[in-house]
Amino acid sequence: GTADKTIYYSTDVGEHFKALKIPLKKSDMIYGLYMADSFRGIIGSDENEILITENNWRTARSIPTPLDQKKLVYSKHSPRPEVSKVLIWGPYLIVKQRWKVFYALSTNKIDWQPFPVQIYDFALDKNTNLLWAVDNSHRVLTFTSPTEYVLATNEHIPAYPIDIKAVNSSLYMILSDNRICRANHNGLTC
Repeated sequence: GTADKTIYYSTDVGEHFKALKIPLKKSDMIYGLYMADSFRGIIGSDENEILITENNWRTARSIPTPLDQKKLVYSKHSPRPEVSKVLIWGPYLIVKQRWKVFYALSTNKIDWQPFPVQIYDFALDKNTNLLWAVDNSHRVLTFTSPTEYVLATNEHIPAYPIDIKAVNSSLYMILSDNRICRANHNGLTC
């Protein structure tokens, strides 16, 4: 994320960049940013803060985090309560805070709920609108809603992913042991 509450963006494929200040109140760093389209976006920060926009950051509003709603246990001795990954998936907001993944309907009243399995990481395939996830047991799953999922493959990935991307009905992963793998409903290839 950025360390100065700023998003840098380009309107000409990276030739020139503009800066846009984000009105974070408690935080200095943006940890997660996702734009669902050219208007709707969500930001997670290093200090337990989530902002959403409906107008490409001309205005933004703060929403409660899972920690604010006491859906997580946190003590002064814990590392920062960062919101490290965020996503808008249809009517749902998805966030990862303190290694746990939650969802909420993107309404005025946010009520964070845990997924039915412990998710380690997730990515959206925009072509199919499936949420791909790796759980804490190294299984690859696909979700059609936050509570409906299937195993994408019976094989377990051999290590934790450090980065993932879902595209064309497959999940591509860079693993912690430096392997690159692809998982889909036909199996796992590393």
